[in-house]
Amino acid sequence: MASTLCEVKLIGRLGKDGELKDLKSGNSMLVFSLATDTYNSATRENEPMWHQCAMFPSNYGDNPMKRIDAIAPYLVKGKQVYVSGTFNYWEREDGSKQPSIKVSEVIFLGKKDDIDTSIKEDESQDTASGDNEVPW
Repeated sequence: MASTLCEVKLIGRLGKDGELKDLKSGNSMLVFSLATDTYNSATRENEPMWHQCAMFPSNYGDNPMKRIDAIAPYLVKGKQVYVSGTFNYWEREDGSKQPSIKVSEVIFLGKKDDIDTSIKEDESQDTASGDNEVPW
């Protein structure tokens, strides 16, 4: 029996401030873009590779929005972060597929003066609740 693994781990810089977006289900999610460097041998320069990221509320505790509400103000353009999650395709309204990272963990990197926080979503998040739509 063959097994598979779909896990993404990235270290990069935020391309814009994180943004809370409302879903049709009435819940919210946190979206942000992350740039990692890729080397272009033709130009001999590093070029950014952009990743669209989405973080959903945790099903842990009394207030599931608490984690993404707490992290949103710290996701600012240029901040270096470590992100882990899974790779997904989200279906747009026109039927096309948009690749994205479904984030389960964010760790802020850089100087301790900048921020000393890491936030991890509950691993038991229910993905069957219909909150897997991403409005890019």
